[in-house]
Amino acid sequence: MGLVKLPAYSSYWSTSLRYPLIADNMPRNRYKLLQQNLHFVDNTTFSEDSGKLFKIAPVIELIQKQCISLEPERFHAIDEQIIPSKTKYSKIRQYNPKKPCKWGFKNMVRAGRSGMMYDFYLYAGKESTIPAEYSHLSVSAQSVAYLCMELPKHEDKVVFFDNWFSTLDLIQYLKGIGIKAAGTIRPNRLHGCPVIPSKELKKKDRGSLDYCIDKNSALIVVKWLDNSIVHLVSNCFGIAPLSTIYRWRSKTKEKKNVACPYIVPAYNKCMGGVDLADMLIALYRTEVKTRRWYIKVFWHFVDVAKVNACILYKWHYQQLGLPINKHQALAEFTVDISNALIQANKSKAIQGRGRPAKLSGIKQVQQRNRKKPVIPIPNNDIRYDHIGHWPKPQKDKKRCRLCQSYSRMMCAKCNVFLCLLANRNCYVDFHS
Repeated sequence: MGLVKLPAYSSYWSTSLRYPLIADNMPRNRYKLLQQNLHFVDNTTFSEDSGKLFKIAPVIELIQKQCISLEPERFHAIDEQIIPSKTKYSKIRQYNPKKPCKWGFKNMVRAGRSGMMYDFYLYAGKESTIPAEYSHLSVSAQSVAYLCMELPKHEDKVVFFDNWFSTLDLIQYLKGIGIKAAGTIRPNRLHGCPVIPSKELKKKDRGSLDYCIDKNSALIVVKWLDNSIVHLVSNCFGIAPLSTIYRWRSKTKEKKNVACPYIVPAYNKCMGGVDLADMLIALYRTEVKTRRWYIKVFWHFVDVAKVNACILYKWHYQQLGLPINKHQALAEFTVDISNALIQANKSKAIQGRGRPAKLSGIKQVQQRNRKKPVIPIPNNDIRYDHIGHWPKPQKDKKRCRLCQSYSRMMCAKCNVFLCLLANRNCYVDFHS
């Protein structure tokens, strides 16, 4: 359903929009029954201390455990991820007017440069389970420290984040535990850092910069003039070596190379890991219409597992020395997963329709009672246009659509069987 989008789940079984890969493998009523009874915890064990994520907690713990167990890359990015949803009664739904998905659940994510998600936690307001050891940091900085808790220390791992998370205390804390970090920072969080004022820097040419280094903590603050003034802070990157980038100069009305400190391209290359993961999930998102908010969270994490598995598959493909352009795309990978899940633990006789004699017991009864898809009657504009409705004899007999008697005559345009006899002419009655 993530690959083939239809208006409603019932459309996959409808006569006009029927999709055989889904309708032939599961009846509509069974899908509806499973969807209605999908739960992850025993509701009778709920208490006041269970928290807002009680109904989905086992799924989150399972997926998070598997993500943390992956061998991490060198460069990581921490950012917000929005799980699209307008369902009420969750008490954790957020409204973000500046985001593409304005309504949804906020998920804090640490992802690698490849888009692989290594750690996350679903934001539940004040009930978010962030340890008290990070209480000396600001609220936004606590998210970064918590997501770096499982990251290997003193192993040359670098974390990037934007100005919503960045503080000088956070950069210094990460350096103390052996994690390199860099990110943009807001001017009001610099605590009086002696860099050139913004008014003076704007008077200079594009590409001008200023910086300040704290010798005690080995932190560097860089102020760079691009289209607007950018503030960056790091405990591992600096301004050297200076590079050049192609930019438009308003004074000379032409494009020229301007100076760029080293921290800027390093930040731009590695900060998009979470955005890449969002893009891959959104390509073939499994969407469900339901009032139960935890069902949408469940299917989101199923998509997370799917994307992570596809990235792992590509890495293993490259490790074997196989051509990179020959591996499966995410859509083909999703189809393979679906086929494997459909055919898992099923014998060949049960997979196909076959003869009822090949089955036994309950399976044989279910096979006989399964309804075949009904050929839809064309709409009235086609049925009564009196053009091209030629009788077409057939080898097999089927029920007439009017009198339910058996007939070998079919309308070539309407694709339905009709009687065409001397004493019973359903063919003319059907088209009149």
